[in-house]
Amino acid sequence: MNRTIPNPDLSPRTHVSIASLKLAPGGRSSIGLSRRARNWLVMLSDPLRPPASLPPTMLPPDDLNELFAQAESQGVLAIVLRNFQSATDDARYEPVIAAATARHRNVIGLSLMIEHRARALLRQVREQDLPATVVKGPIFARRLYSEKVLRRFTDLDVLVAPEAIGRLEAILRRQGFELAEEPRPAAREWKWVHRDYPDVMVEVQCDLVHAPSLRAAMSLAYRDLVLGRESAAAARPAALLVTAAIHGSCHQYERLLHVLDMCQAARLFNAGDDLRELKALIGRTGARFAAVTGLQLAGRIFSEPRCLALARALGPVRHAALAGRLIDRSVIASSMGRGRWMHSWRRSAYRALLKRGRPGPPQADDPTIAGIAAASPIGDAGA
Repeated sequence: MNRTIPNPDLSPRTHVSIASLKLAPGGRSSIGLSRRARNWLVMLSDPLRPPASLPPTMLPPDDLNELFAQAESQGVLAIVLRNFQSATDDARYEPVIAAATARHRNVIGLSLMIEHRARALLRQVREQDLPATVVKGPIFARRLYSEKVLRRFTDLDVLVAPEAIGRLEAILRRQGFELAEEPRPAAREWKWVHRDYPDVMVEVQCDLVHAPSLRAAMSLAYRDLVLGRESAAAARPAALLVTAAIHGSCHQYERLLHVLDMCQAARLFNAGDDLRELKALIGRTGARFAAVTGLQLAGRIFSEPRCLALARALGPVRHAALAGRLIDRSVIASSMGRGRWMHSWRRSAYRALLKRGRPGPPQADDPTIAGIAAASPIGDAGA
């Protein structure tokens, strides 16, 4: 199906062909980046630490085009574009920047459409007092990033208690959504698409972990996340970090965006209540291995001491050092290119380590967290 992306004016008749955005079959770039370009990709992907200037040996325009294409497939094009433009005004790059900016604006159109539908859906959920909440995409964009446009998303994830599935489906049907495929009860996931906007997809989930083989080790259900709080609990620092950890680890951190979400979630943390809430949530979900290894990975890639301090505060986990050798910068940077197959065994091994994890009790408070500075002013942290 040739899916289309709506423009931000929310008109059902105005669409942009998604074929123009695809880099290769399956949505992955067939590009291979040099070591220097991979380093640039990471350096330009940090929204809080943009480079003051670029290295004296600049990339030729063709290489920059490949870099932007890889950033797009890794989910960080908006940040890379902003940081690159703030660090140089070299006229040679203007055509490449213009082309990448146009692609980014088309994707933002889809994100705006999804956010519009999310607000309408949540209104109905609240009016009917359903045990359901939106996770990932628009929540990450609002809470983890200084501007929502820096964090793209291409669908809406709704976490719902099993007894409320029927009522949520009735709301979706009234709002113009239809089932996109045969339900997968084992995965506890149902995909819905809007009949007028076929690129607007809602994924209804009872558990953020879809694979039964992984769910034996960790899981994240609605009541794990909320635990008696209002649905806004999904936007609290502990919930954001555990959601990012489970989502990223289930995908073996195949995109740089997964690692950046972990880094941004750690930057939001304060000592004290945030840490106690995090340990309690990890105890309920069994996500300790995913959280520790994800924090260590984000700390190494983005040189963020806050990530490493938070990982230490959660205590040691078996095989964390091995996980660090399996998933590293070179694996992530090549995950969307033709060299992906070279590292598939590493991802399979990391997934096997995830399956070894078992839910356990929350860890005692650790004084190492005291070294973490006050949370950075990112997102609407006071929400």
